[in-house]
Amino acid sequence: MGEMAKLAARYPNFKSSEGTWEAYWEDLHFIPRRFLLDGLIECRMTCKFFPSVAEIIQASVGGHFSITPSDSRRAATVADIIKIYRERYDLVQLAVSARRPELKDKR
Repeated sequence: MGEMAKLAARYPNFKSSEGTWEAYWEDLHFIPRRFLLDGLIECRMTCKFFPSVAEIIQASVGGHFSITPSDSRRAATVADIIKIYRERYDLVQLAVSARRPELKDKR
């Protein structure tokens, strides 16, 4: 992803490997692209050090939920947001694979 390379370029002391990028992608793949790109831009402009996955998730979709769907008295945490977005991603993947088996996620 070109945006991750742009992000890494802002942090000259950040050292990465192919495994680093695989791990980040594995943990971020469920976030809709437009939200992820906005989050990466926000991180480039606000993070003093290369951001963690949790910081990227917070920047990308953290503002989307002020309360959890299951308990309207509790503020959503990053863990809640991850769960919600993963569930949505899984539903979309199921729908895609049902319509087009050749596009099924091959993990």
